[in-house]
Amino acid sequence: MTRLSAKGQVTIPRALREQLGLRTGVAIRFELNAAGELVLRADAVAPKSRFEKLRGRAEIPIDAKDVRGLTRRERS
Repeated sequence: MTRLSAKGQVTIPRALREQLGLRTGVAIRFELNAAGELVLRADAVAPKSRFEKLRGRAEIPIDAKDVRGLTRRERS
């Protein structure tokens, strides 16, 4: 069981979030059905995080010396 906070927020238990595949950023709607029951509806897919979009392999070959040059300032 969960309680309604002073701000009108509720926590969906972890087991249910995992079972339903709910992740941070998923849009959720609350609806009242004909029987007077509260129904929670969620988007099927959560948006990718800004970091997840960047995962992968570099397309341009680069060696360690080039990486050092990009990350360190050359001293004269």
